[in-house]
Amino acid sequence: MIAAFVSLLLFGCSAERRNRTQTMAQPTPRTQFEQDLDYVRKGQFIHIYVISRLDGEPFDSNDIAYLKANAHPETNMWVMTDDGRRVIAGTNFDWTRENFVALSKRFKIEDRTER
Repeated sequence: MIAAFVSLLLFGCSAERRNRTQTMAQPTPRTQFEQDLDYVRKGQFIHIYVISRLDGEPFDSNDIAYLKANAHPETNMWVMTDDGRRVIAGTNFDWTRENFVALSKRFKIEDRTER
């Protein structure tokens, strides 16, 4: 009887510990935005900007045209993410003050460049 109790205690504890370890080892699921931002970061761009409309709504064709007309013309990568609510720009060129002034009239711009 004592042997049965000891073996139950040992096997029960190890199963619980194993389940707890497996639970802790599982990473938190990343959002599509986080995955897309990581994708742009892997491009090793000098600057990474996340752009969204001031009202938080999805980009429409006029927004995209305005964005591309007023951003640096040699911006290397554009990734639409977050159900069309954000655009991630990766570039190796410095955007000018004029770029930021024009874009900030219509959009929120976050600098996500890793320093």
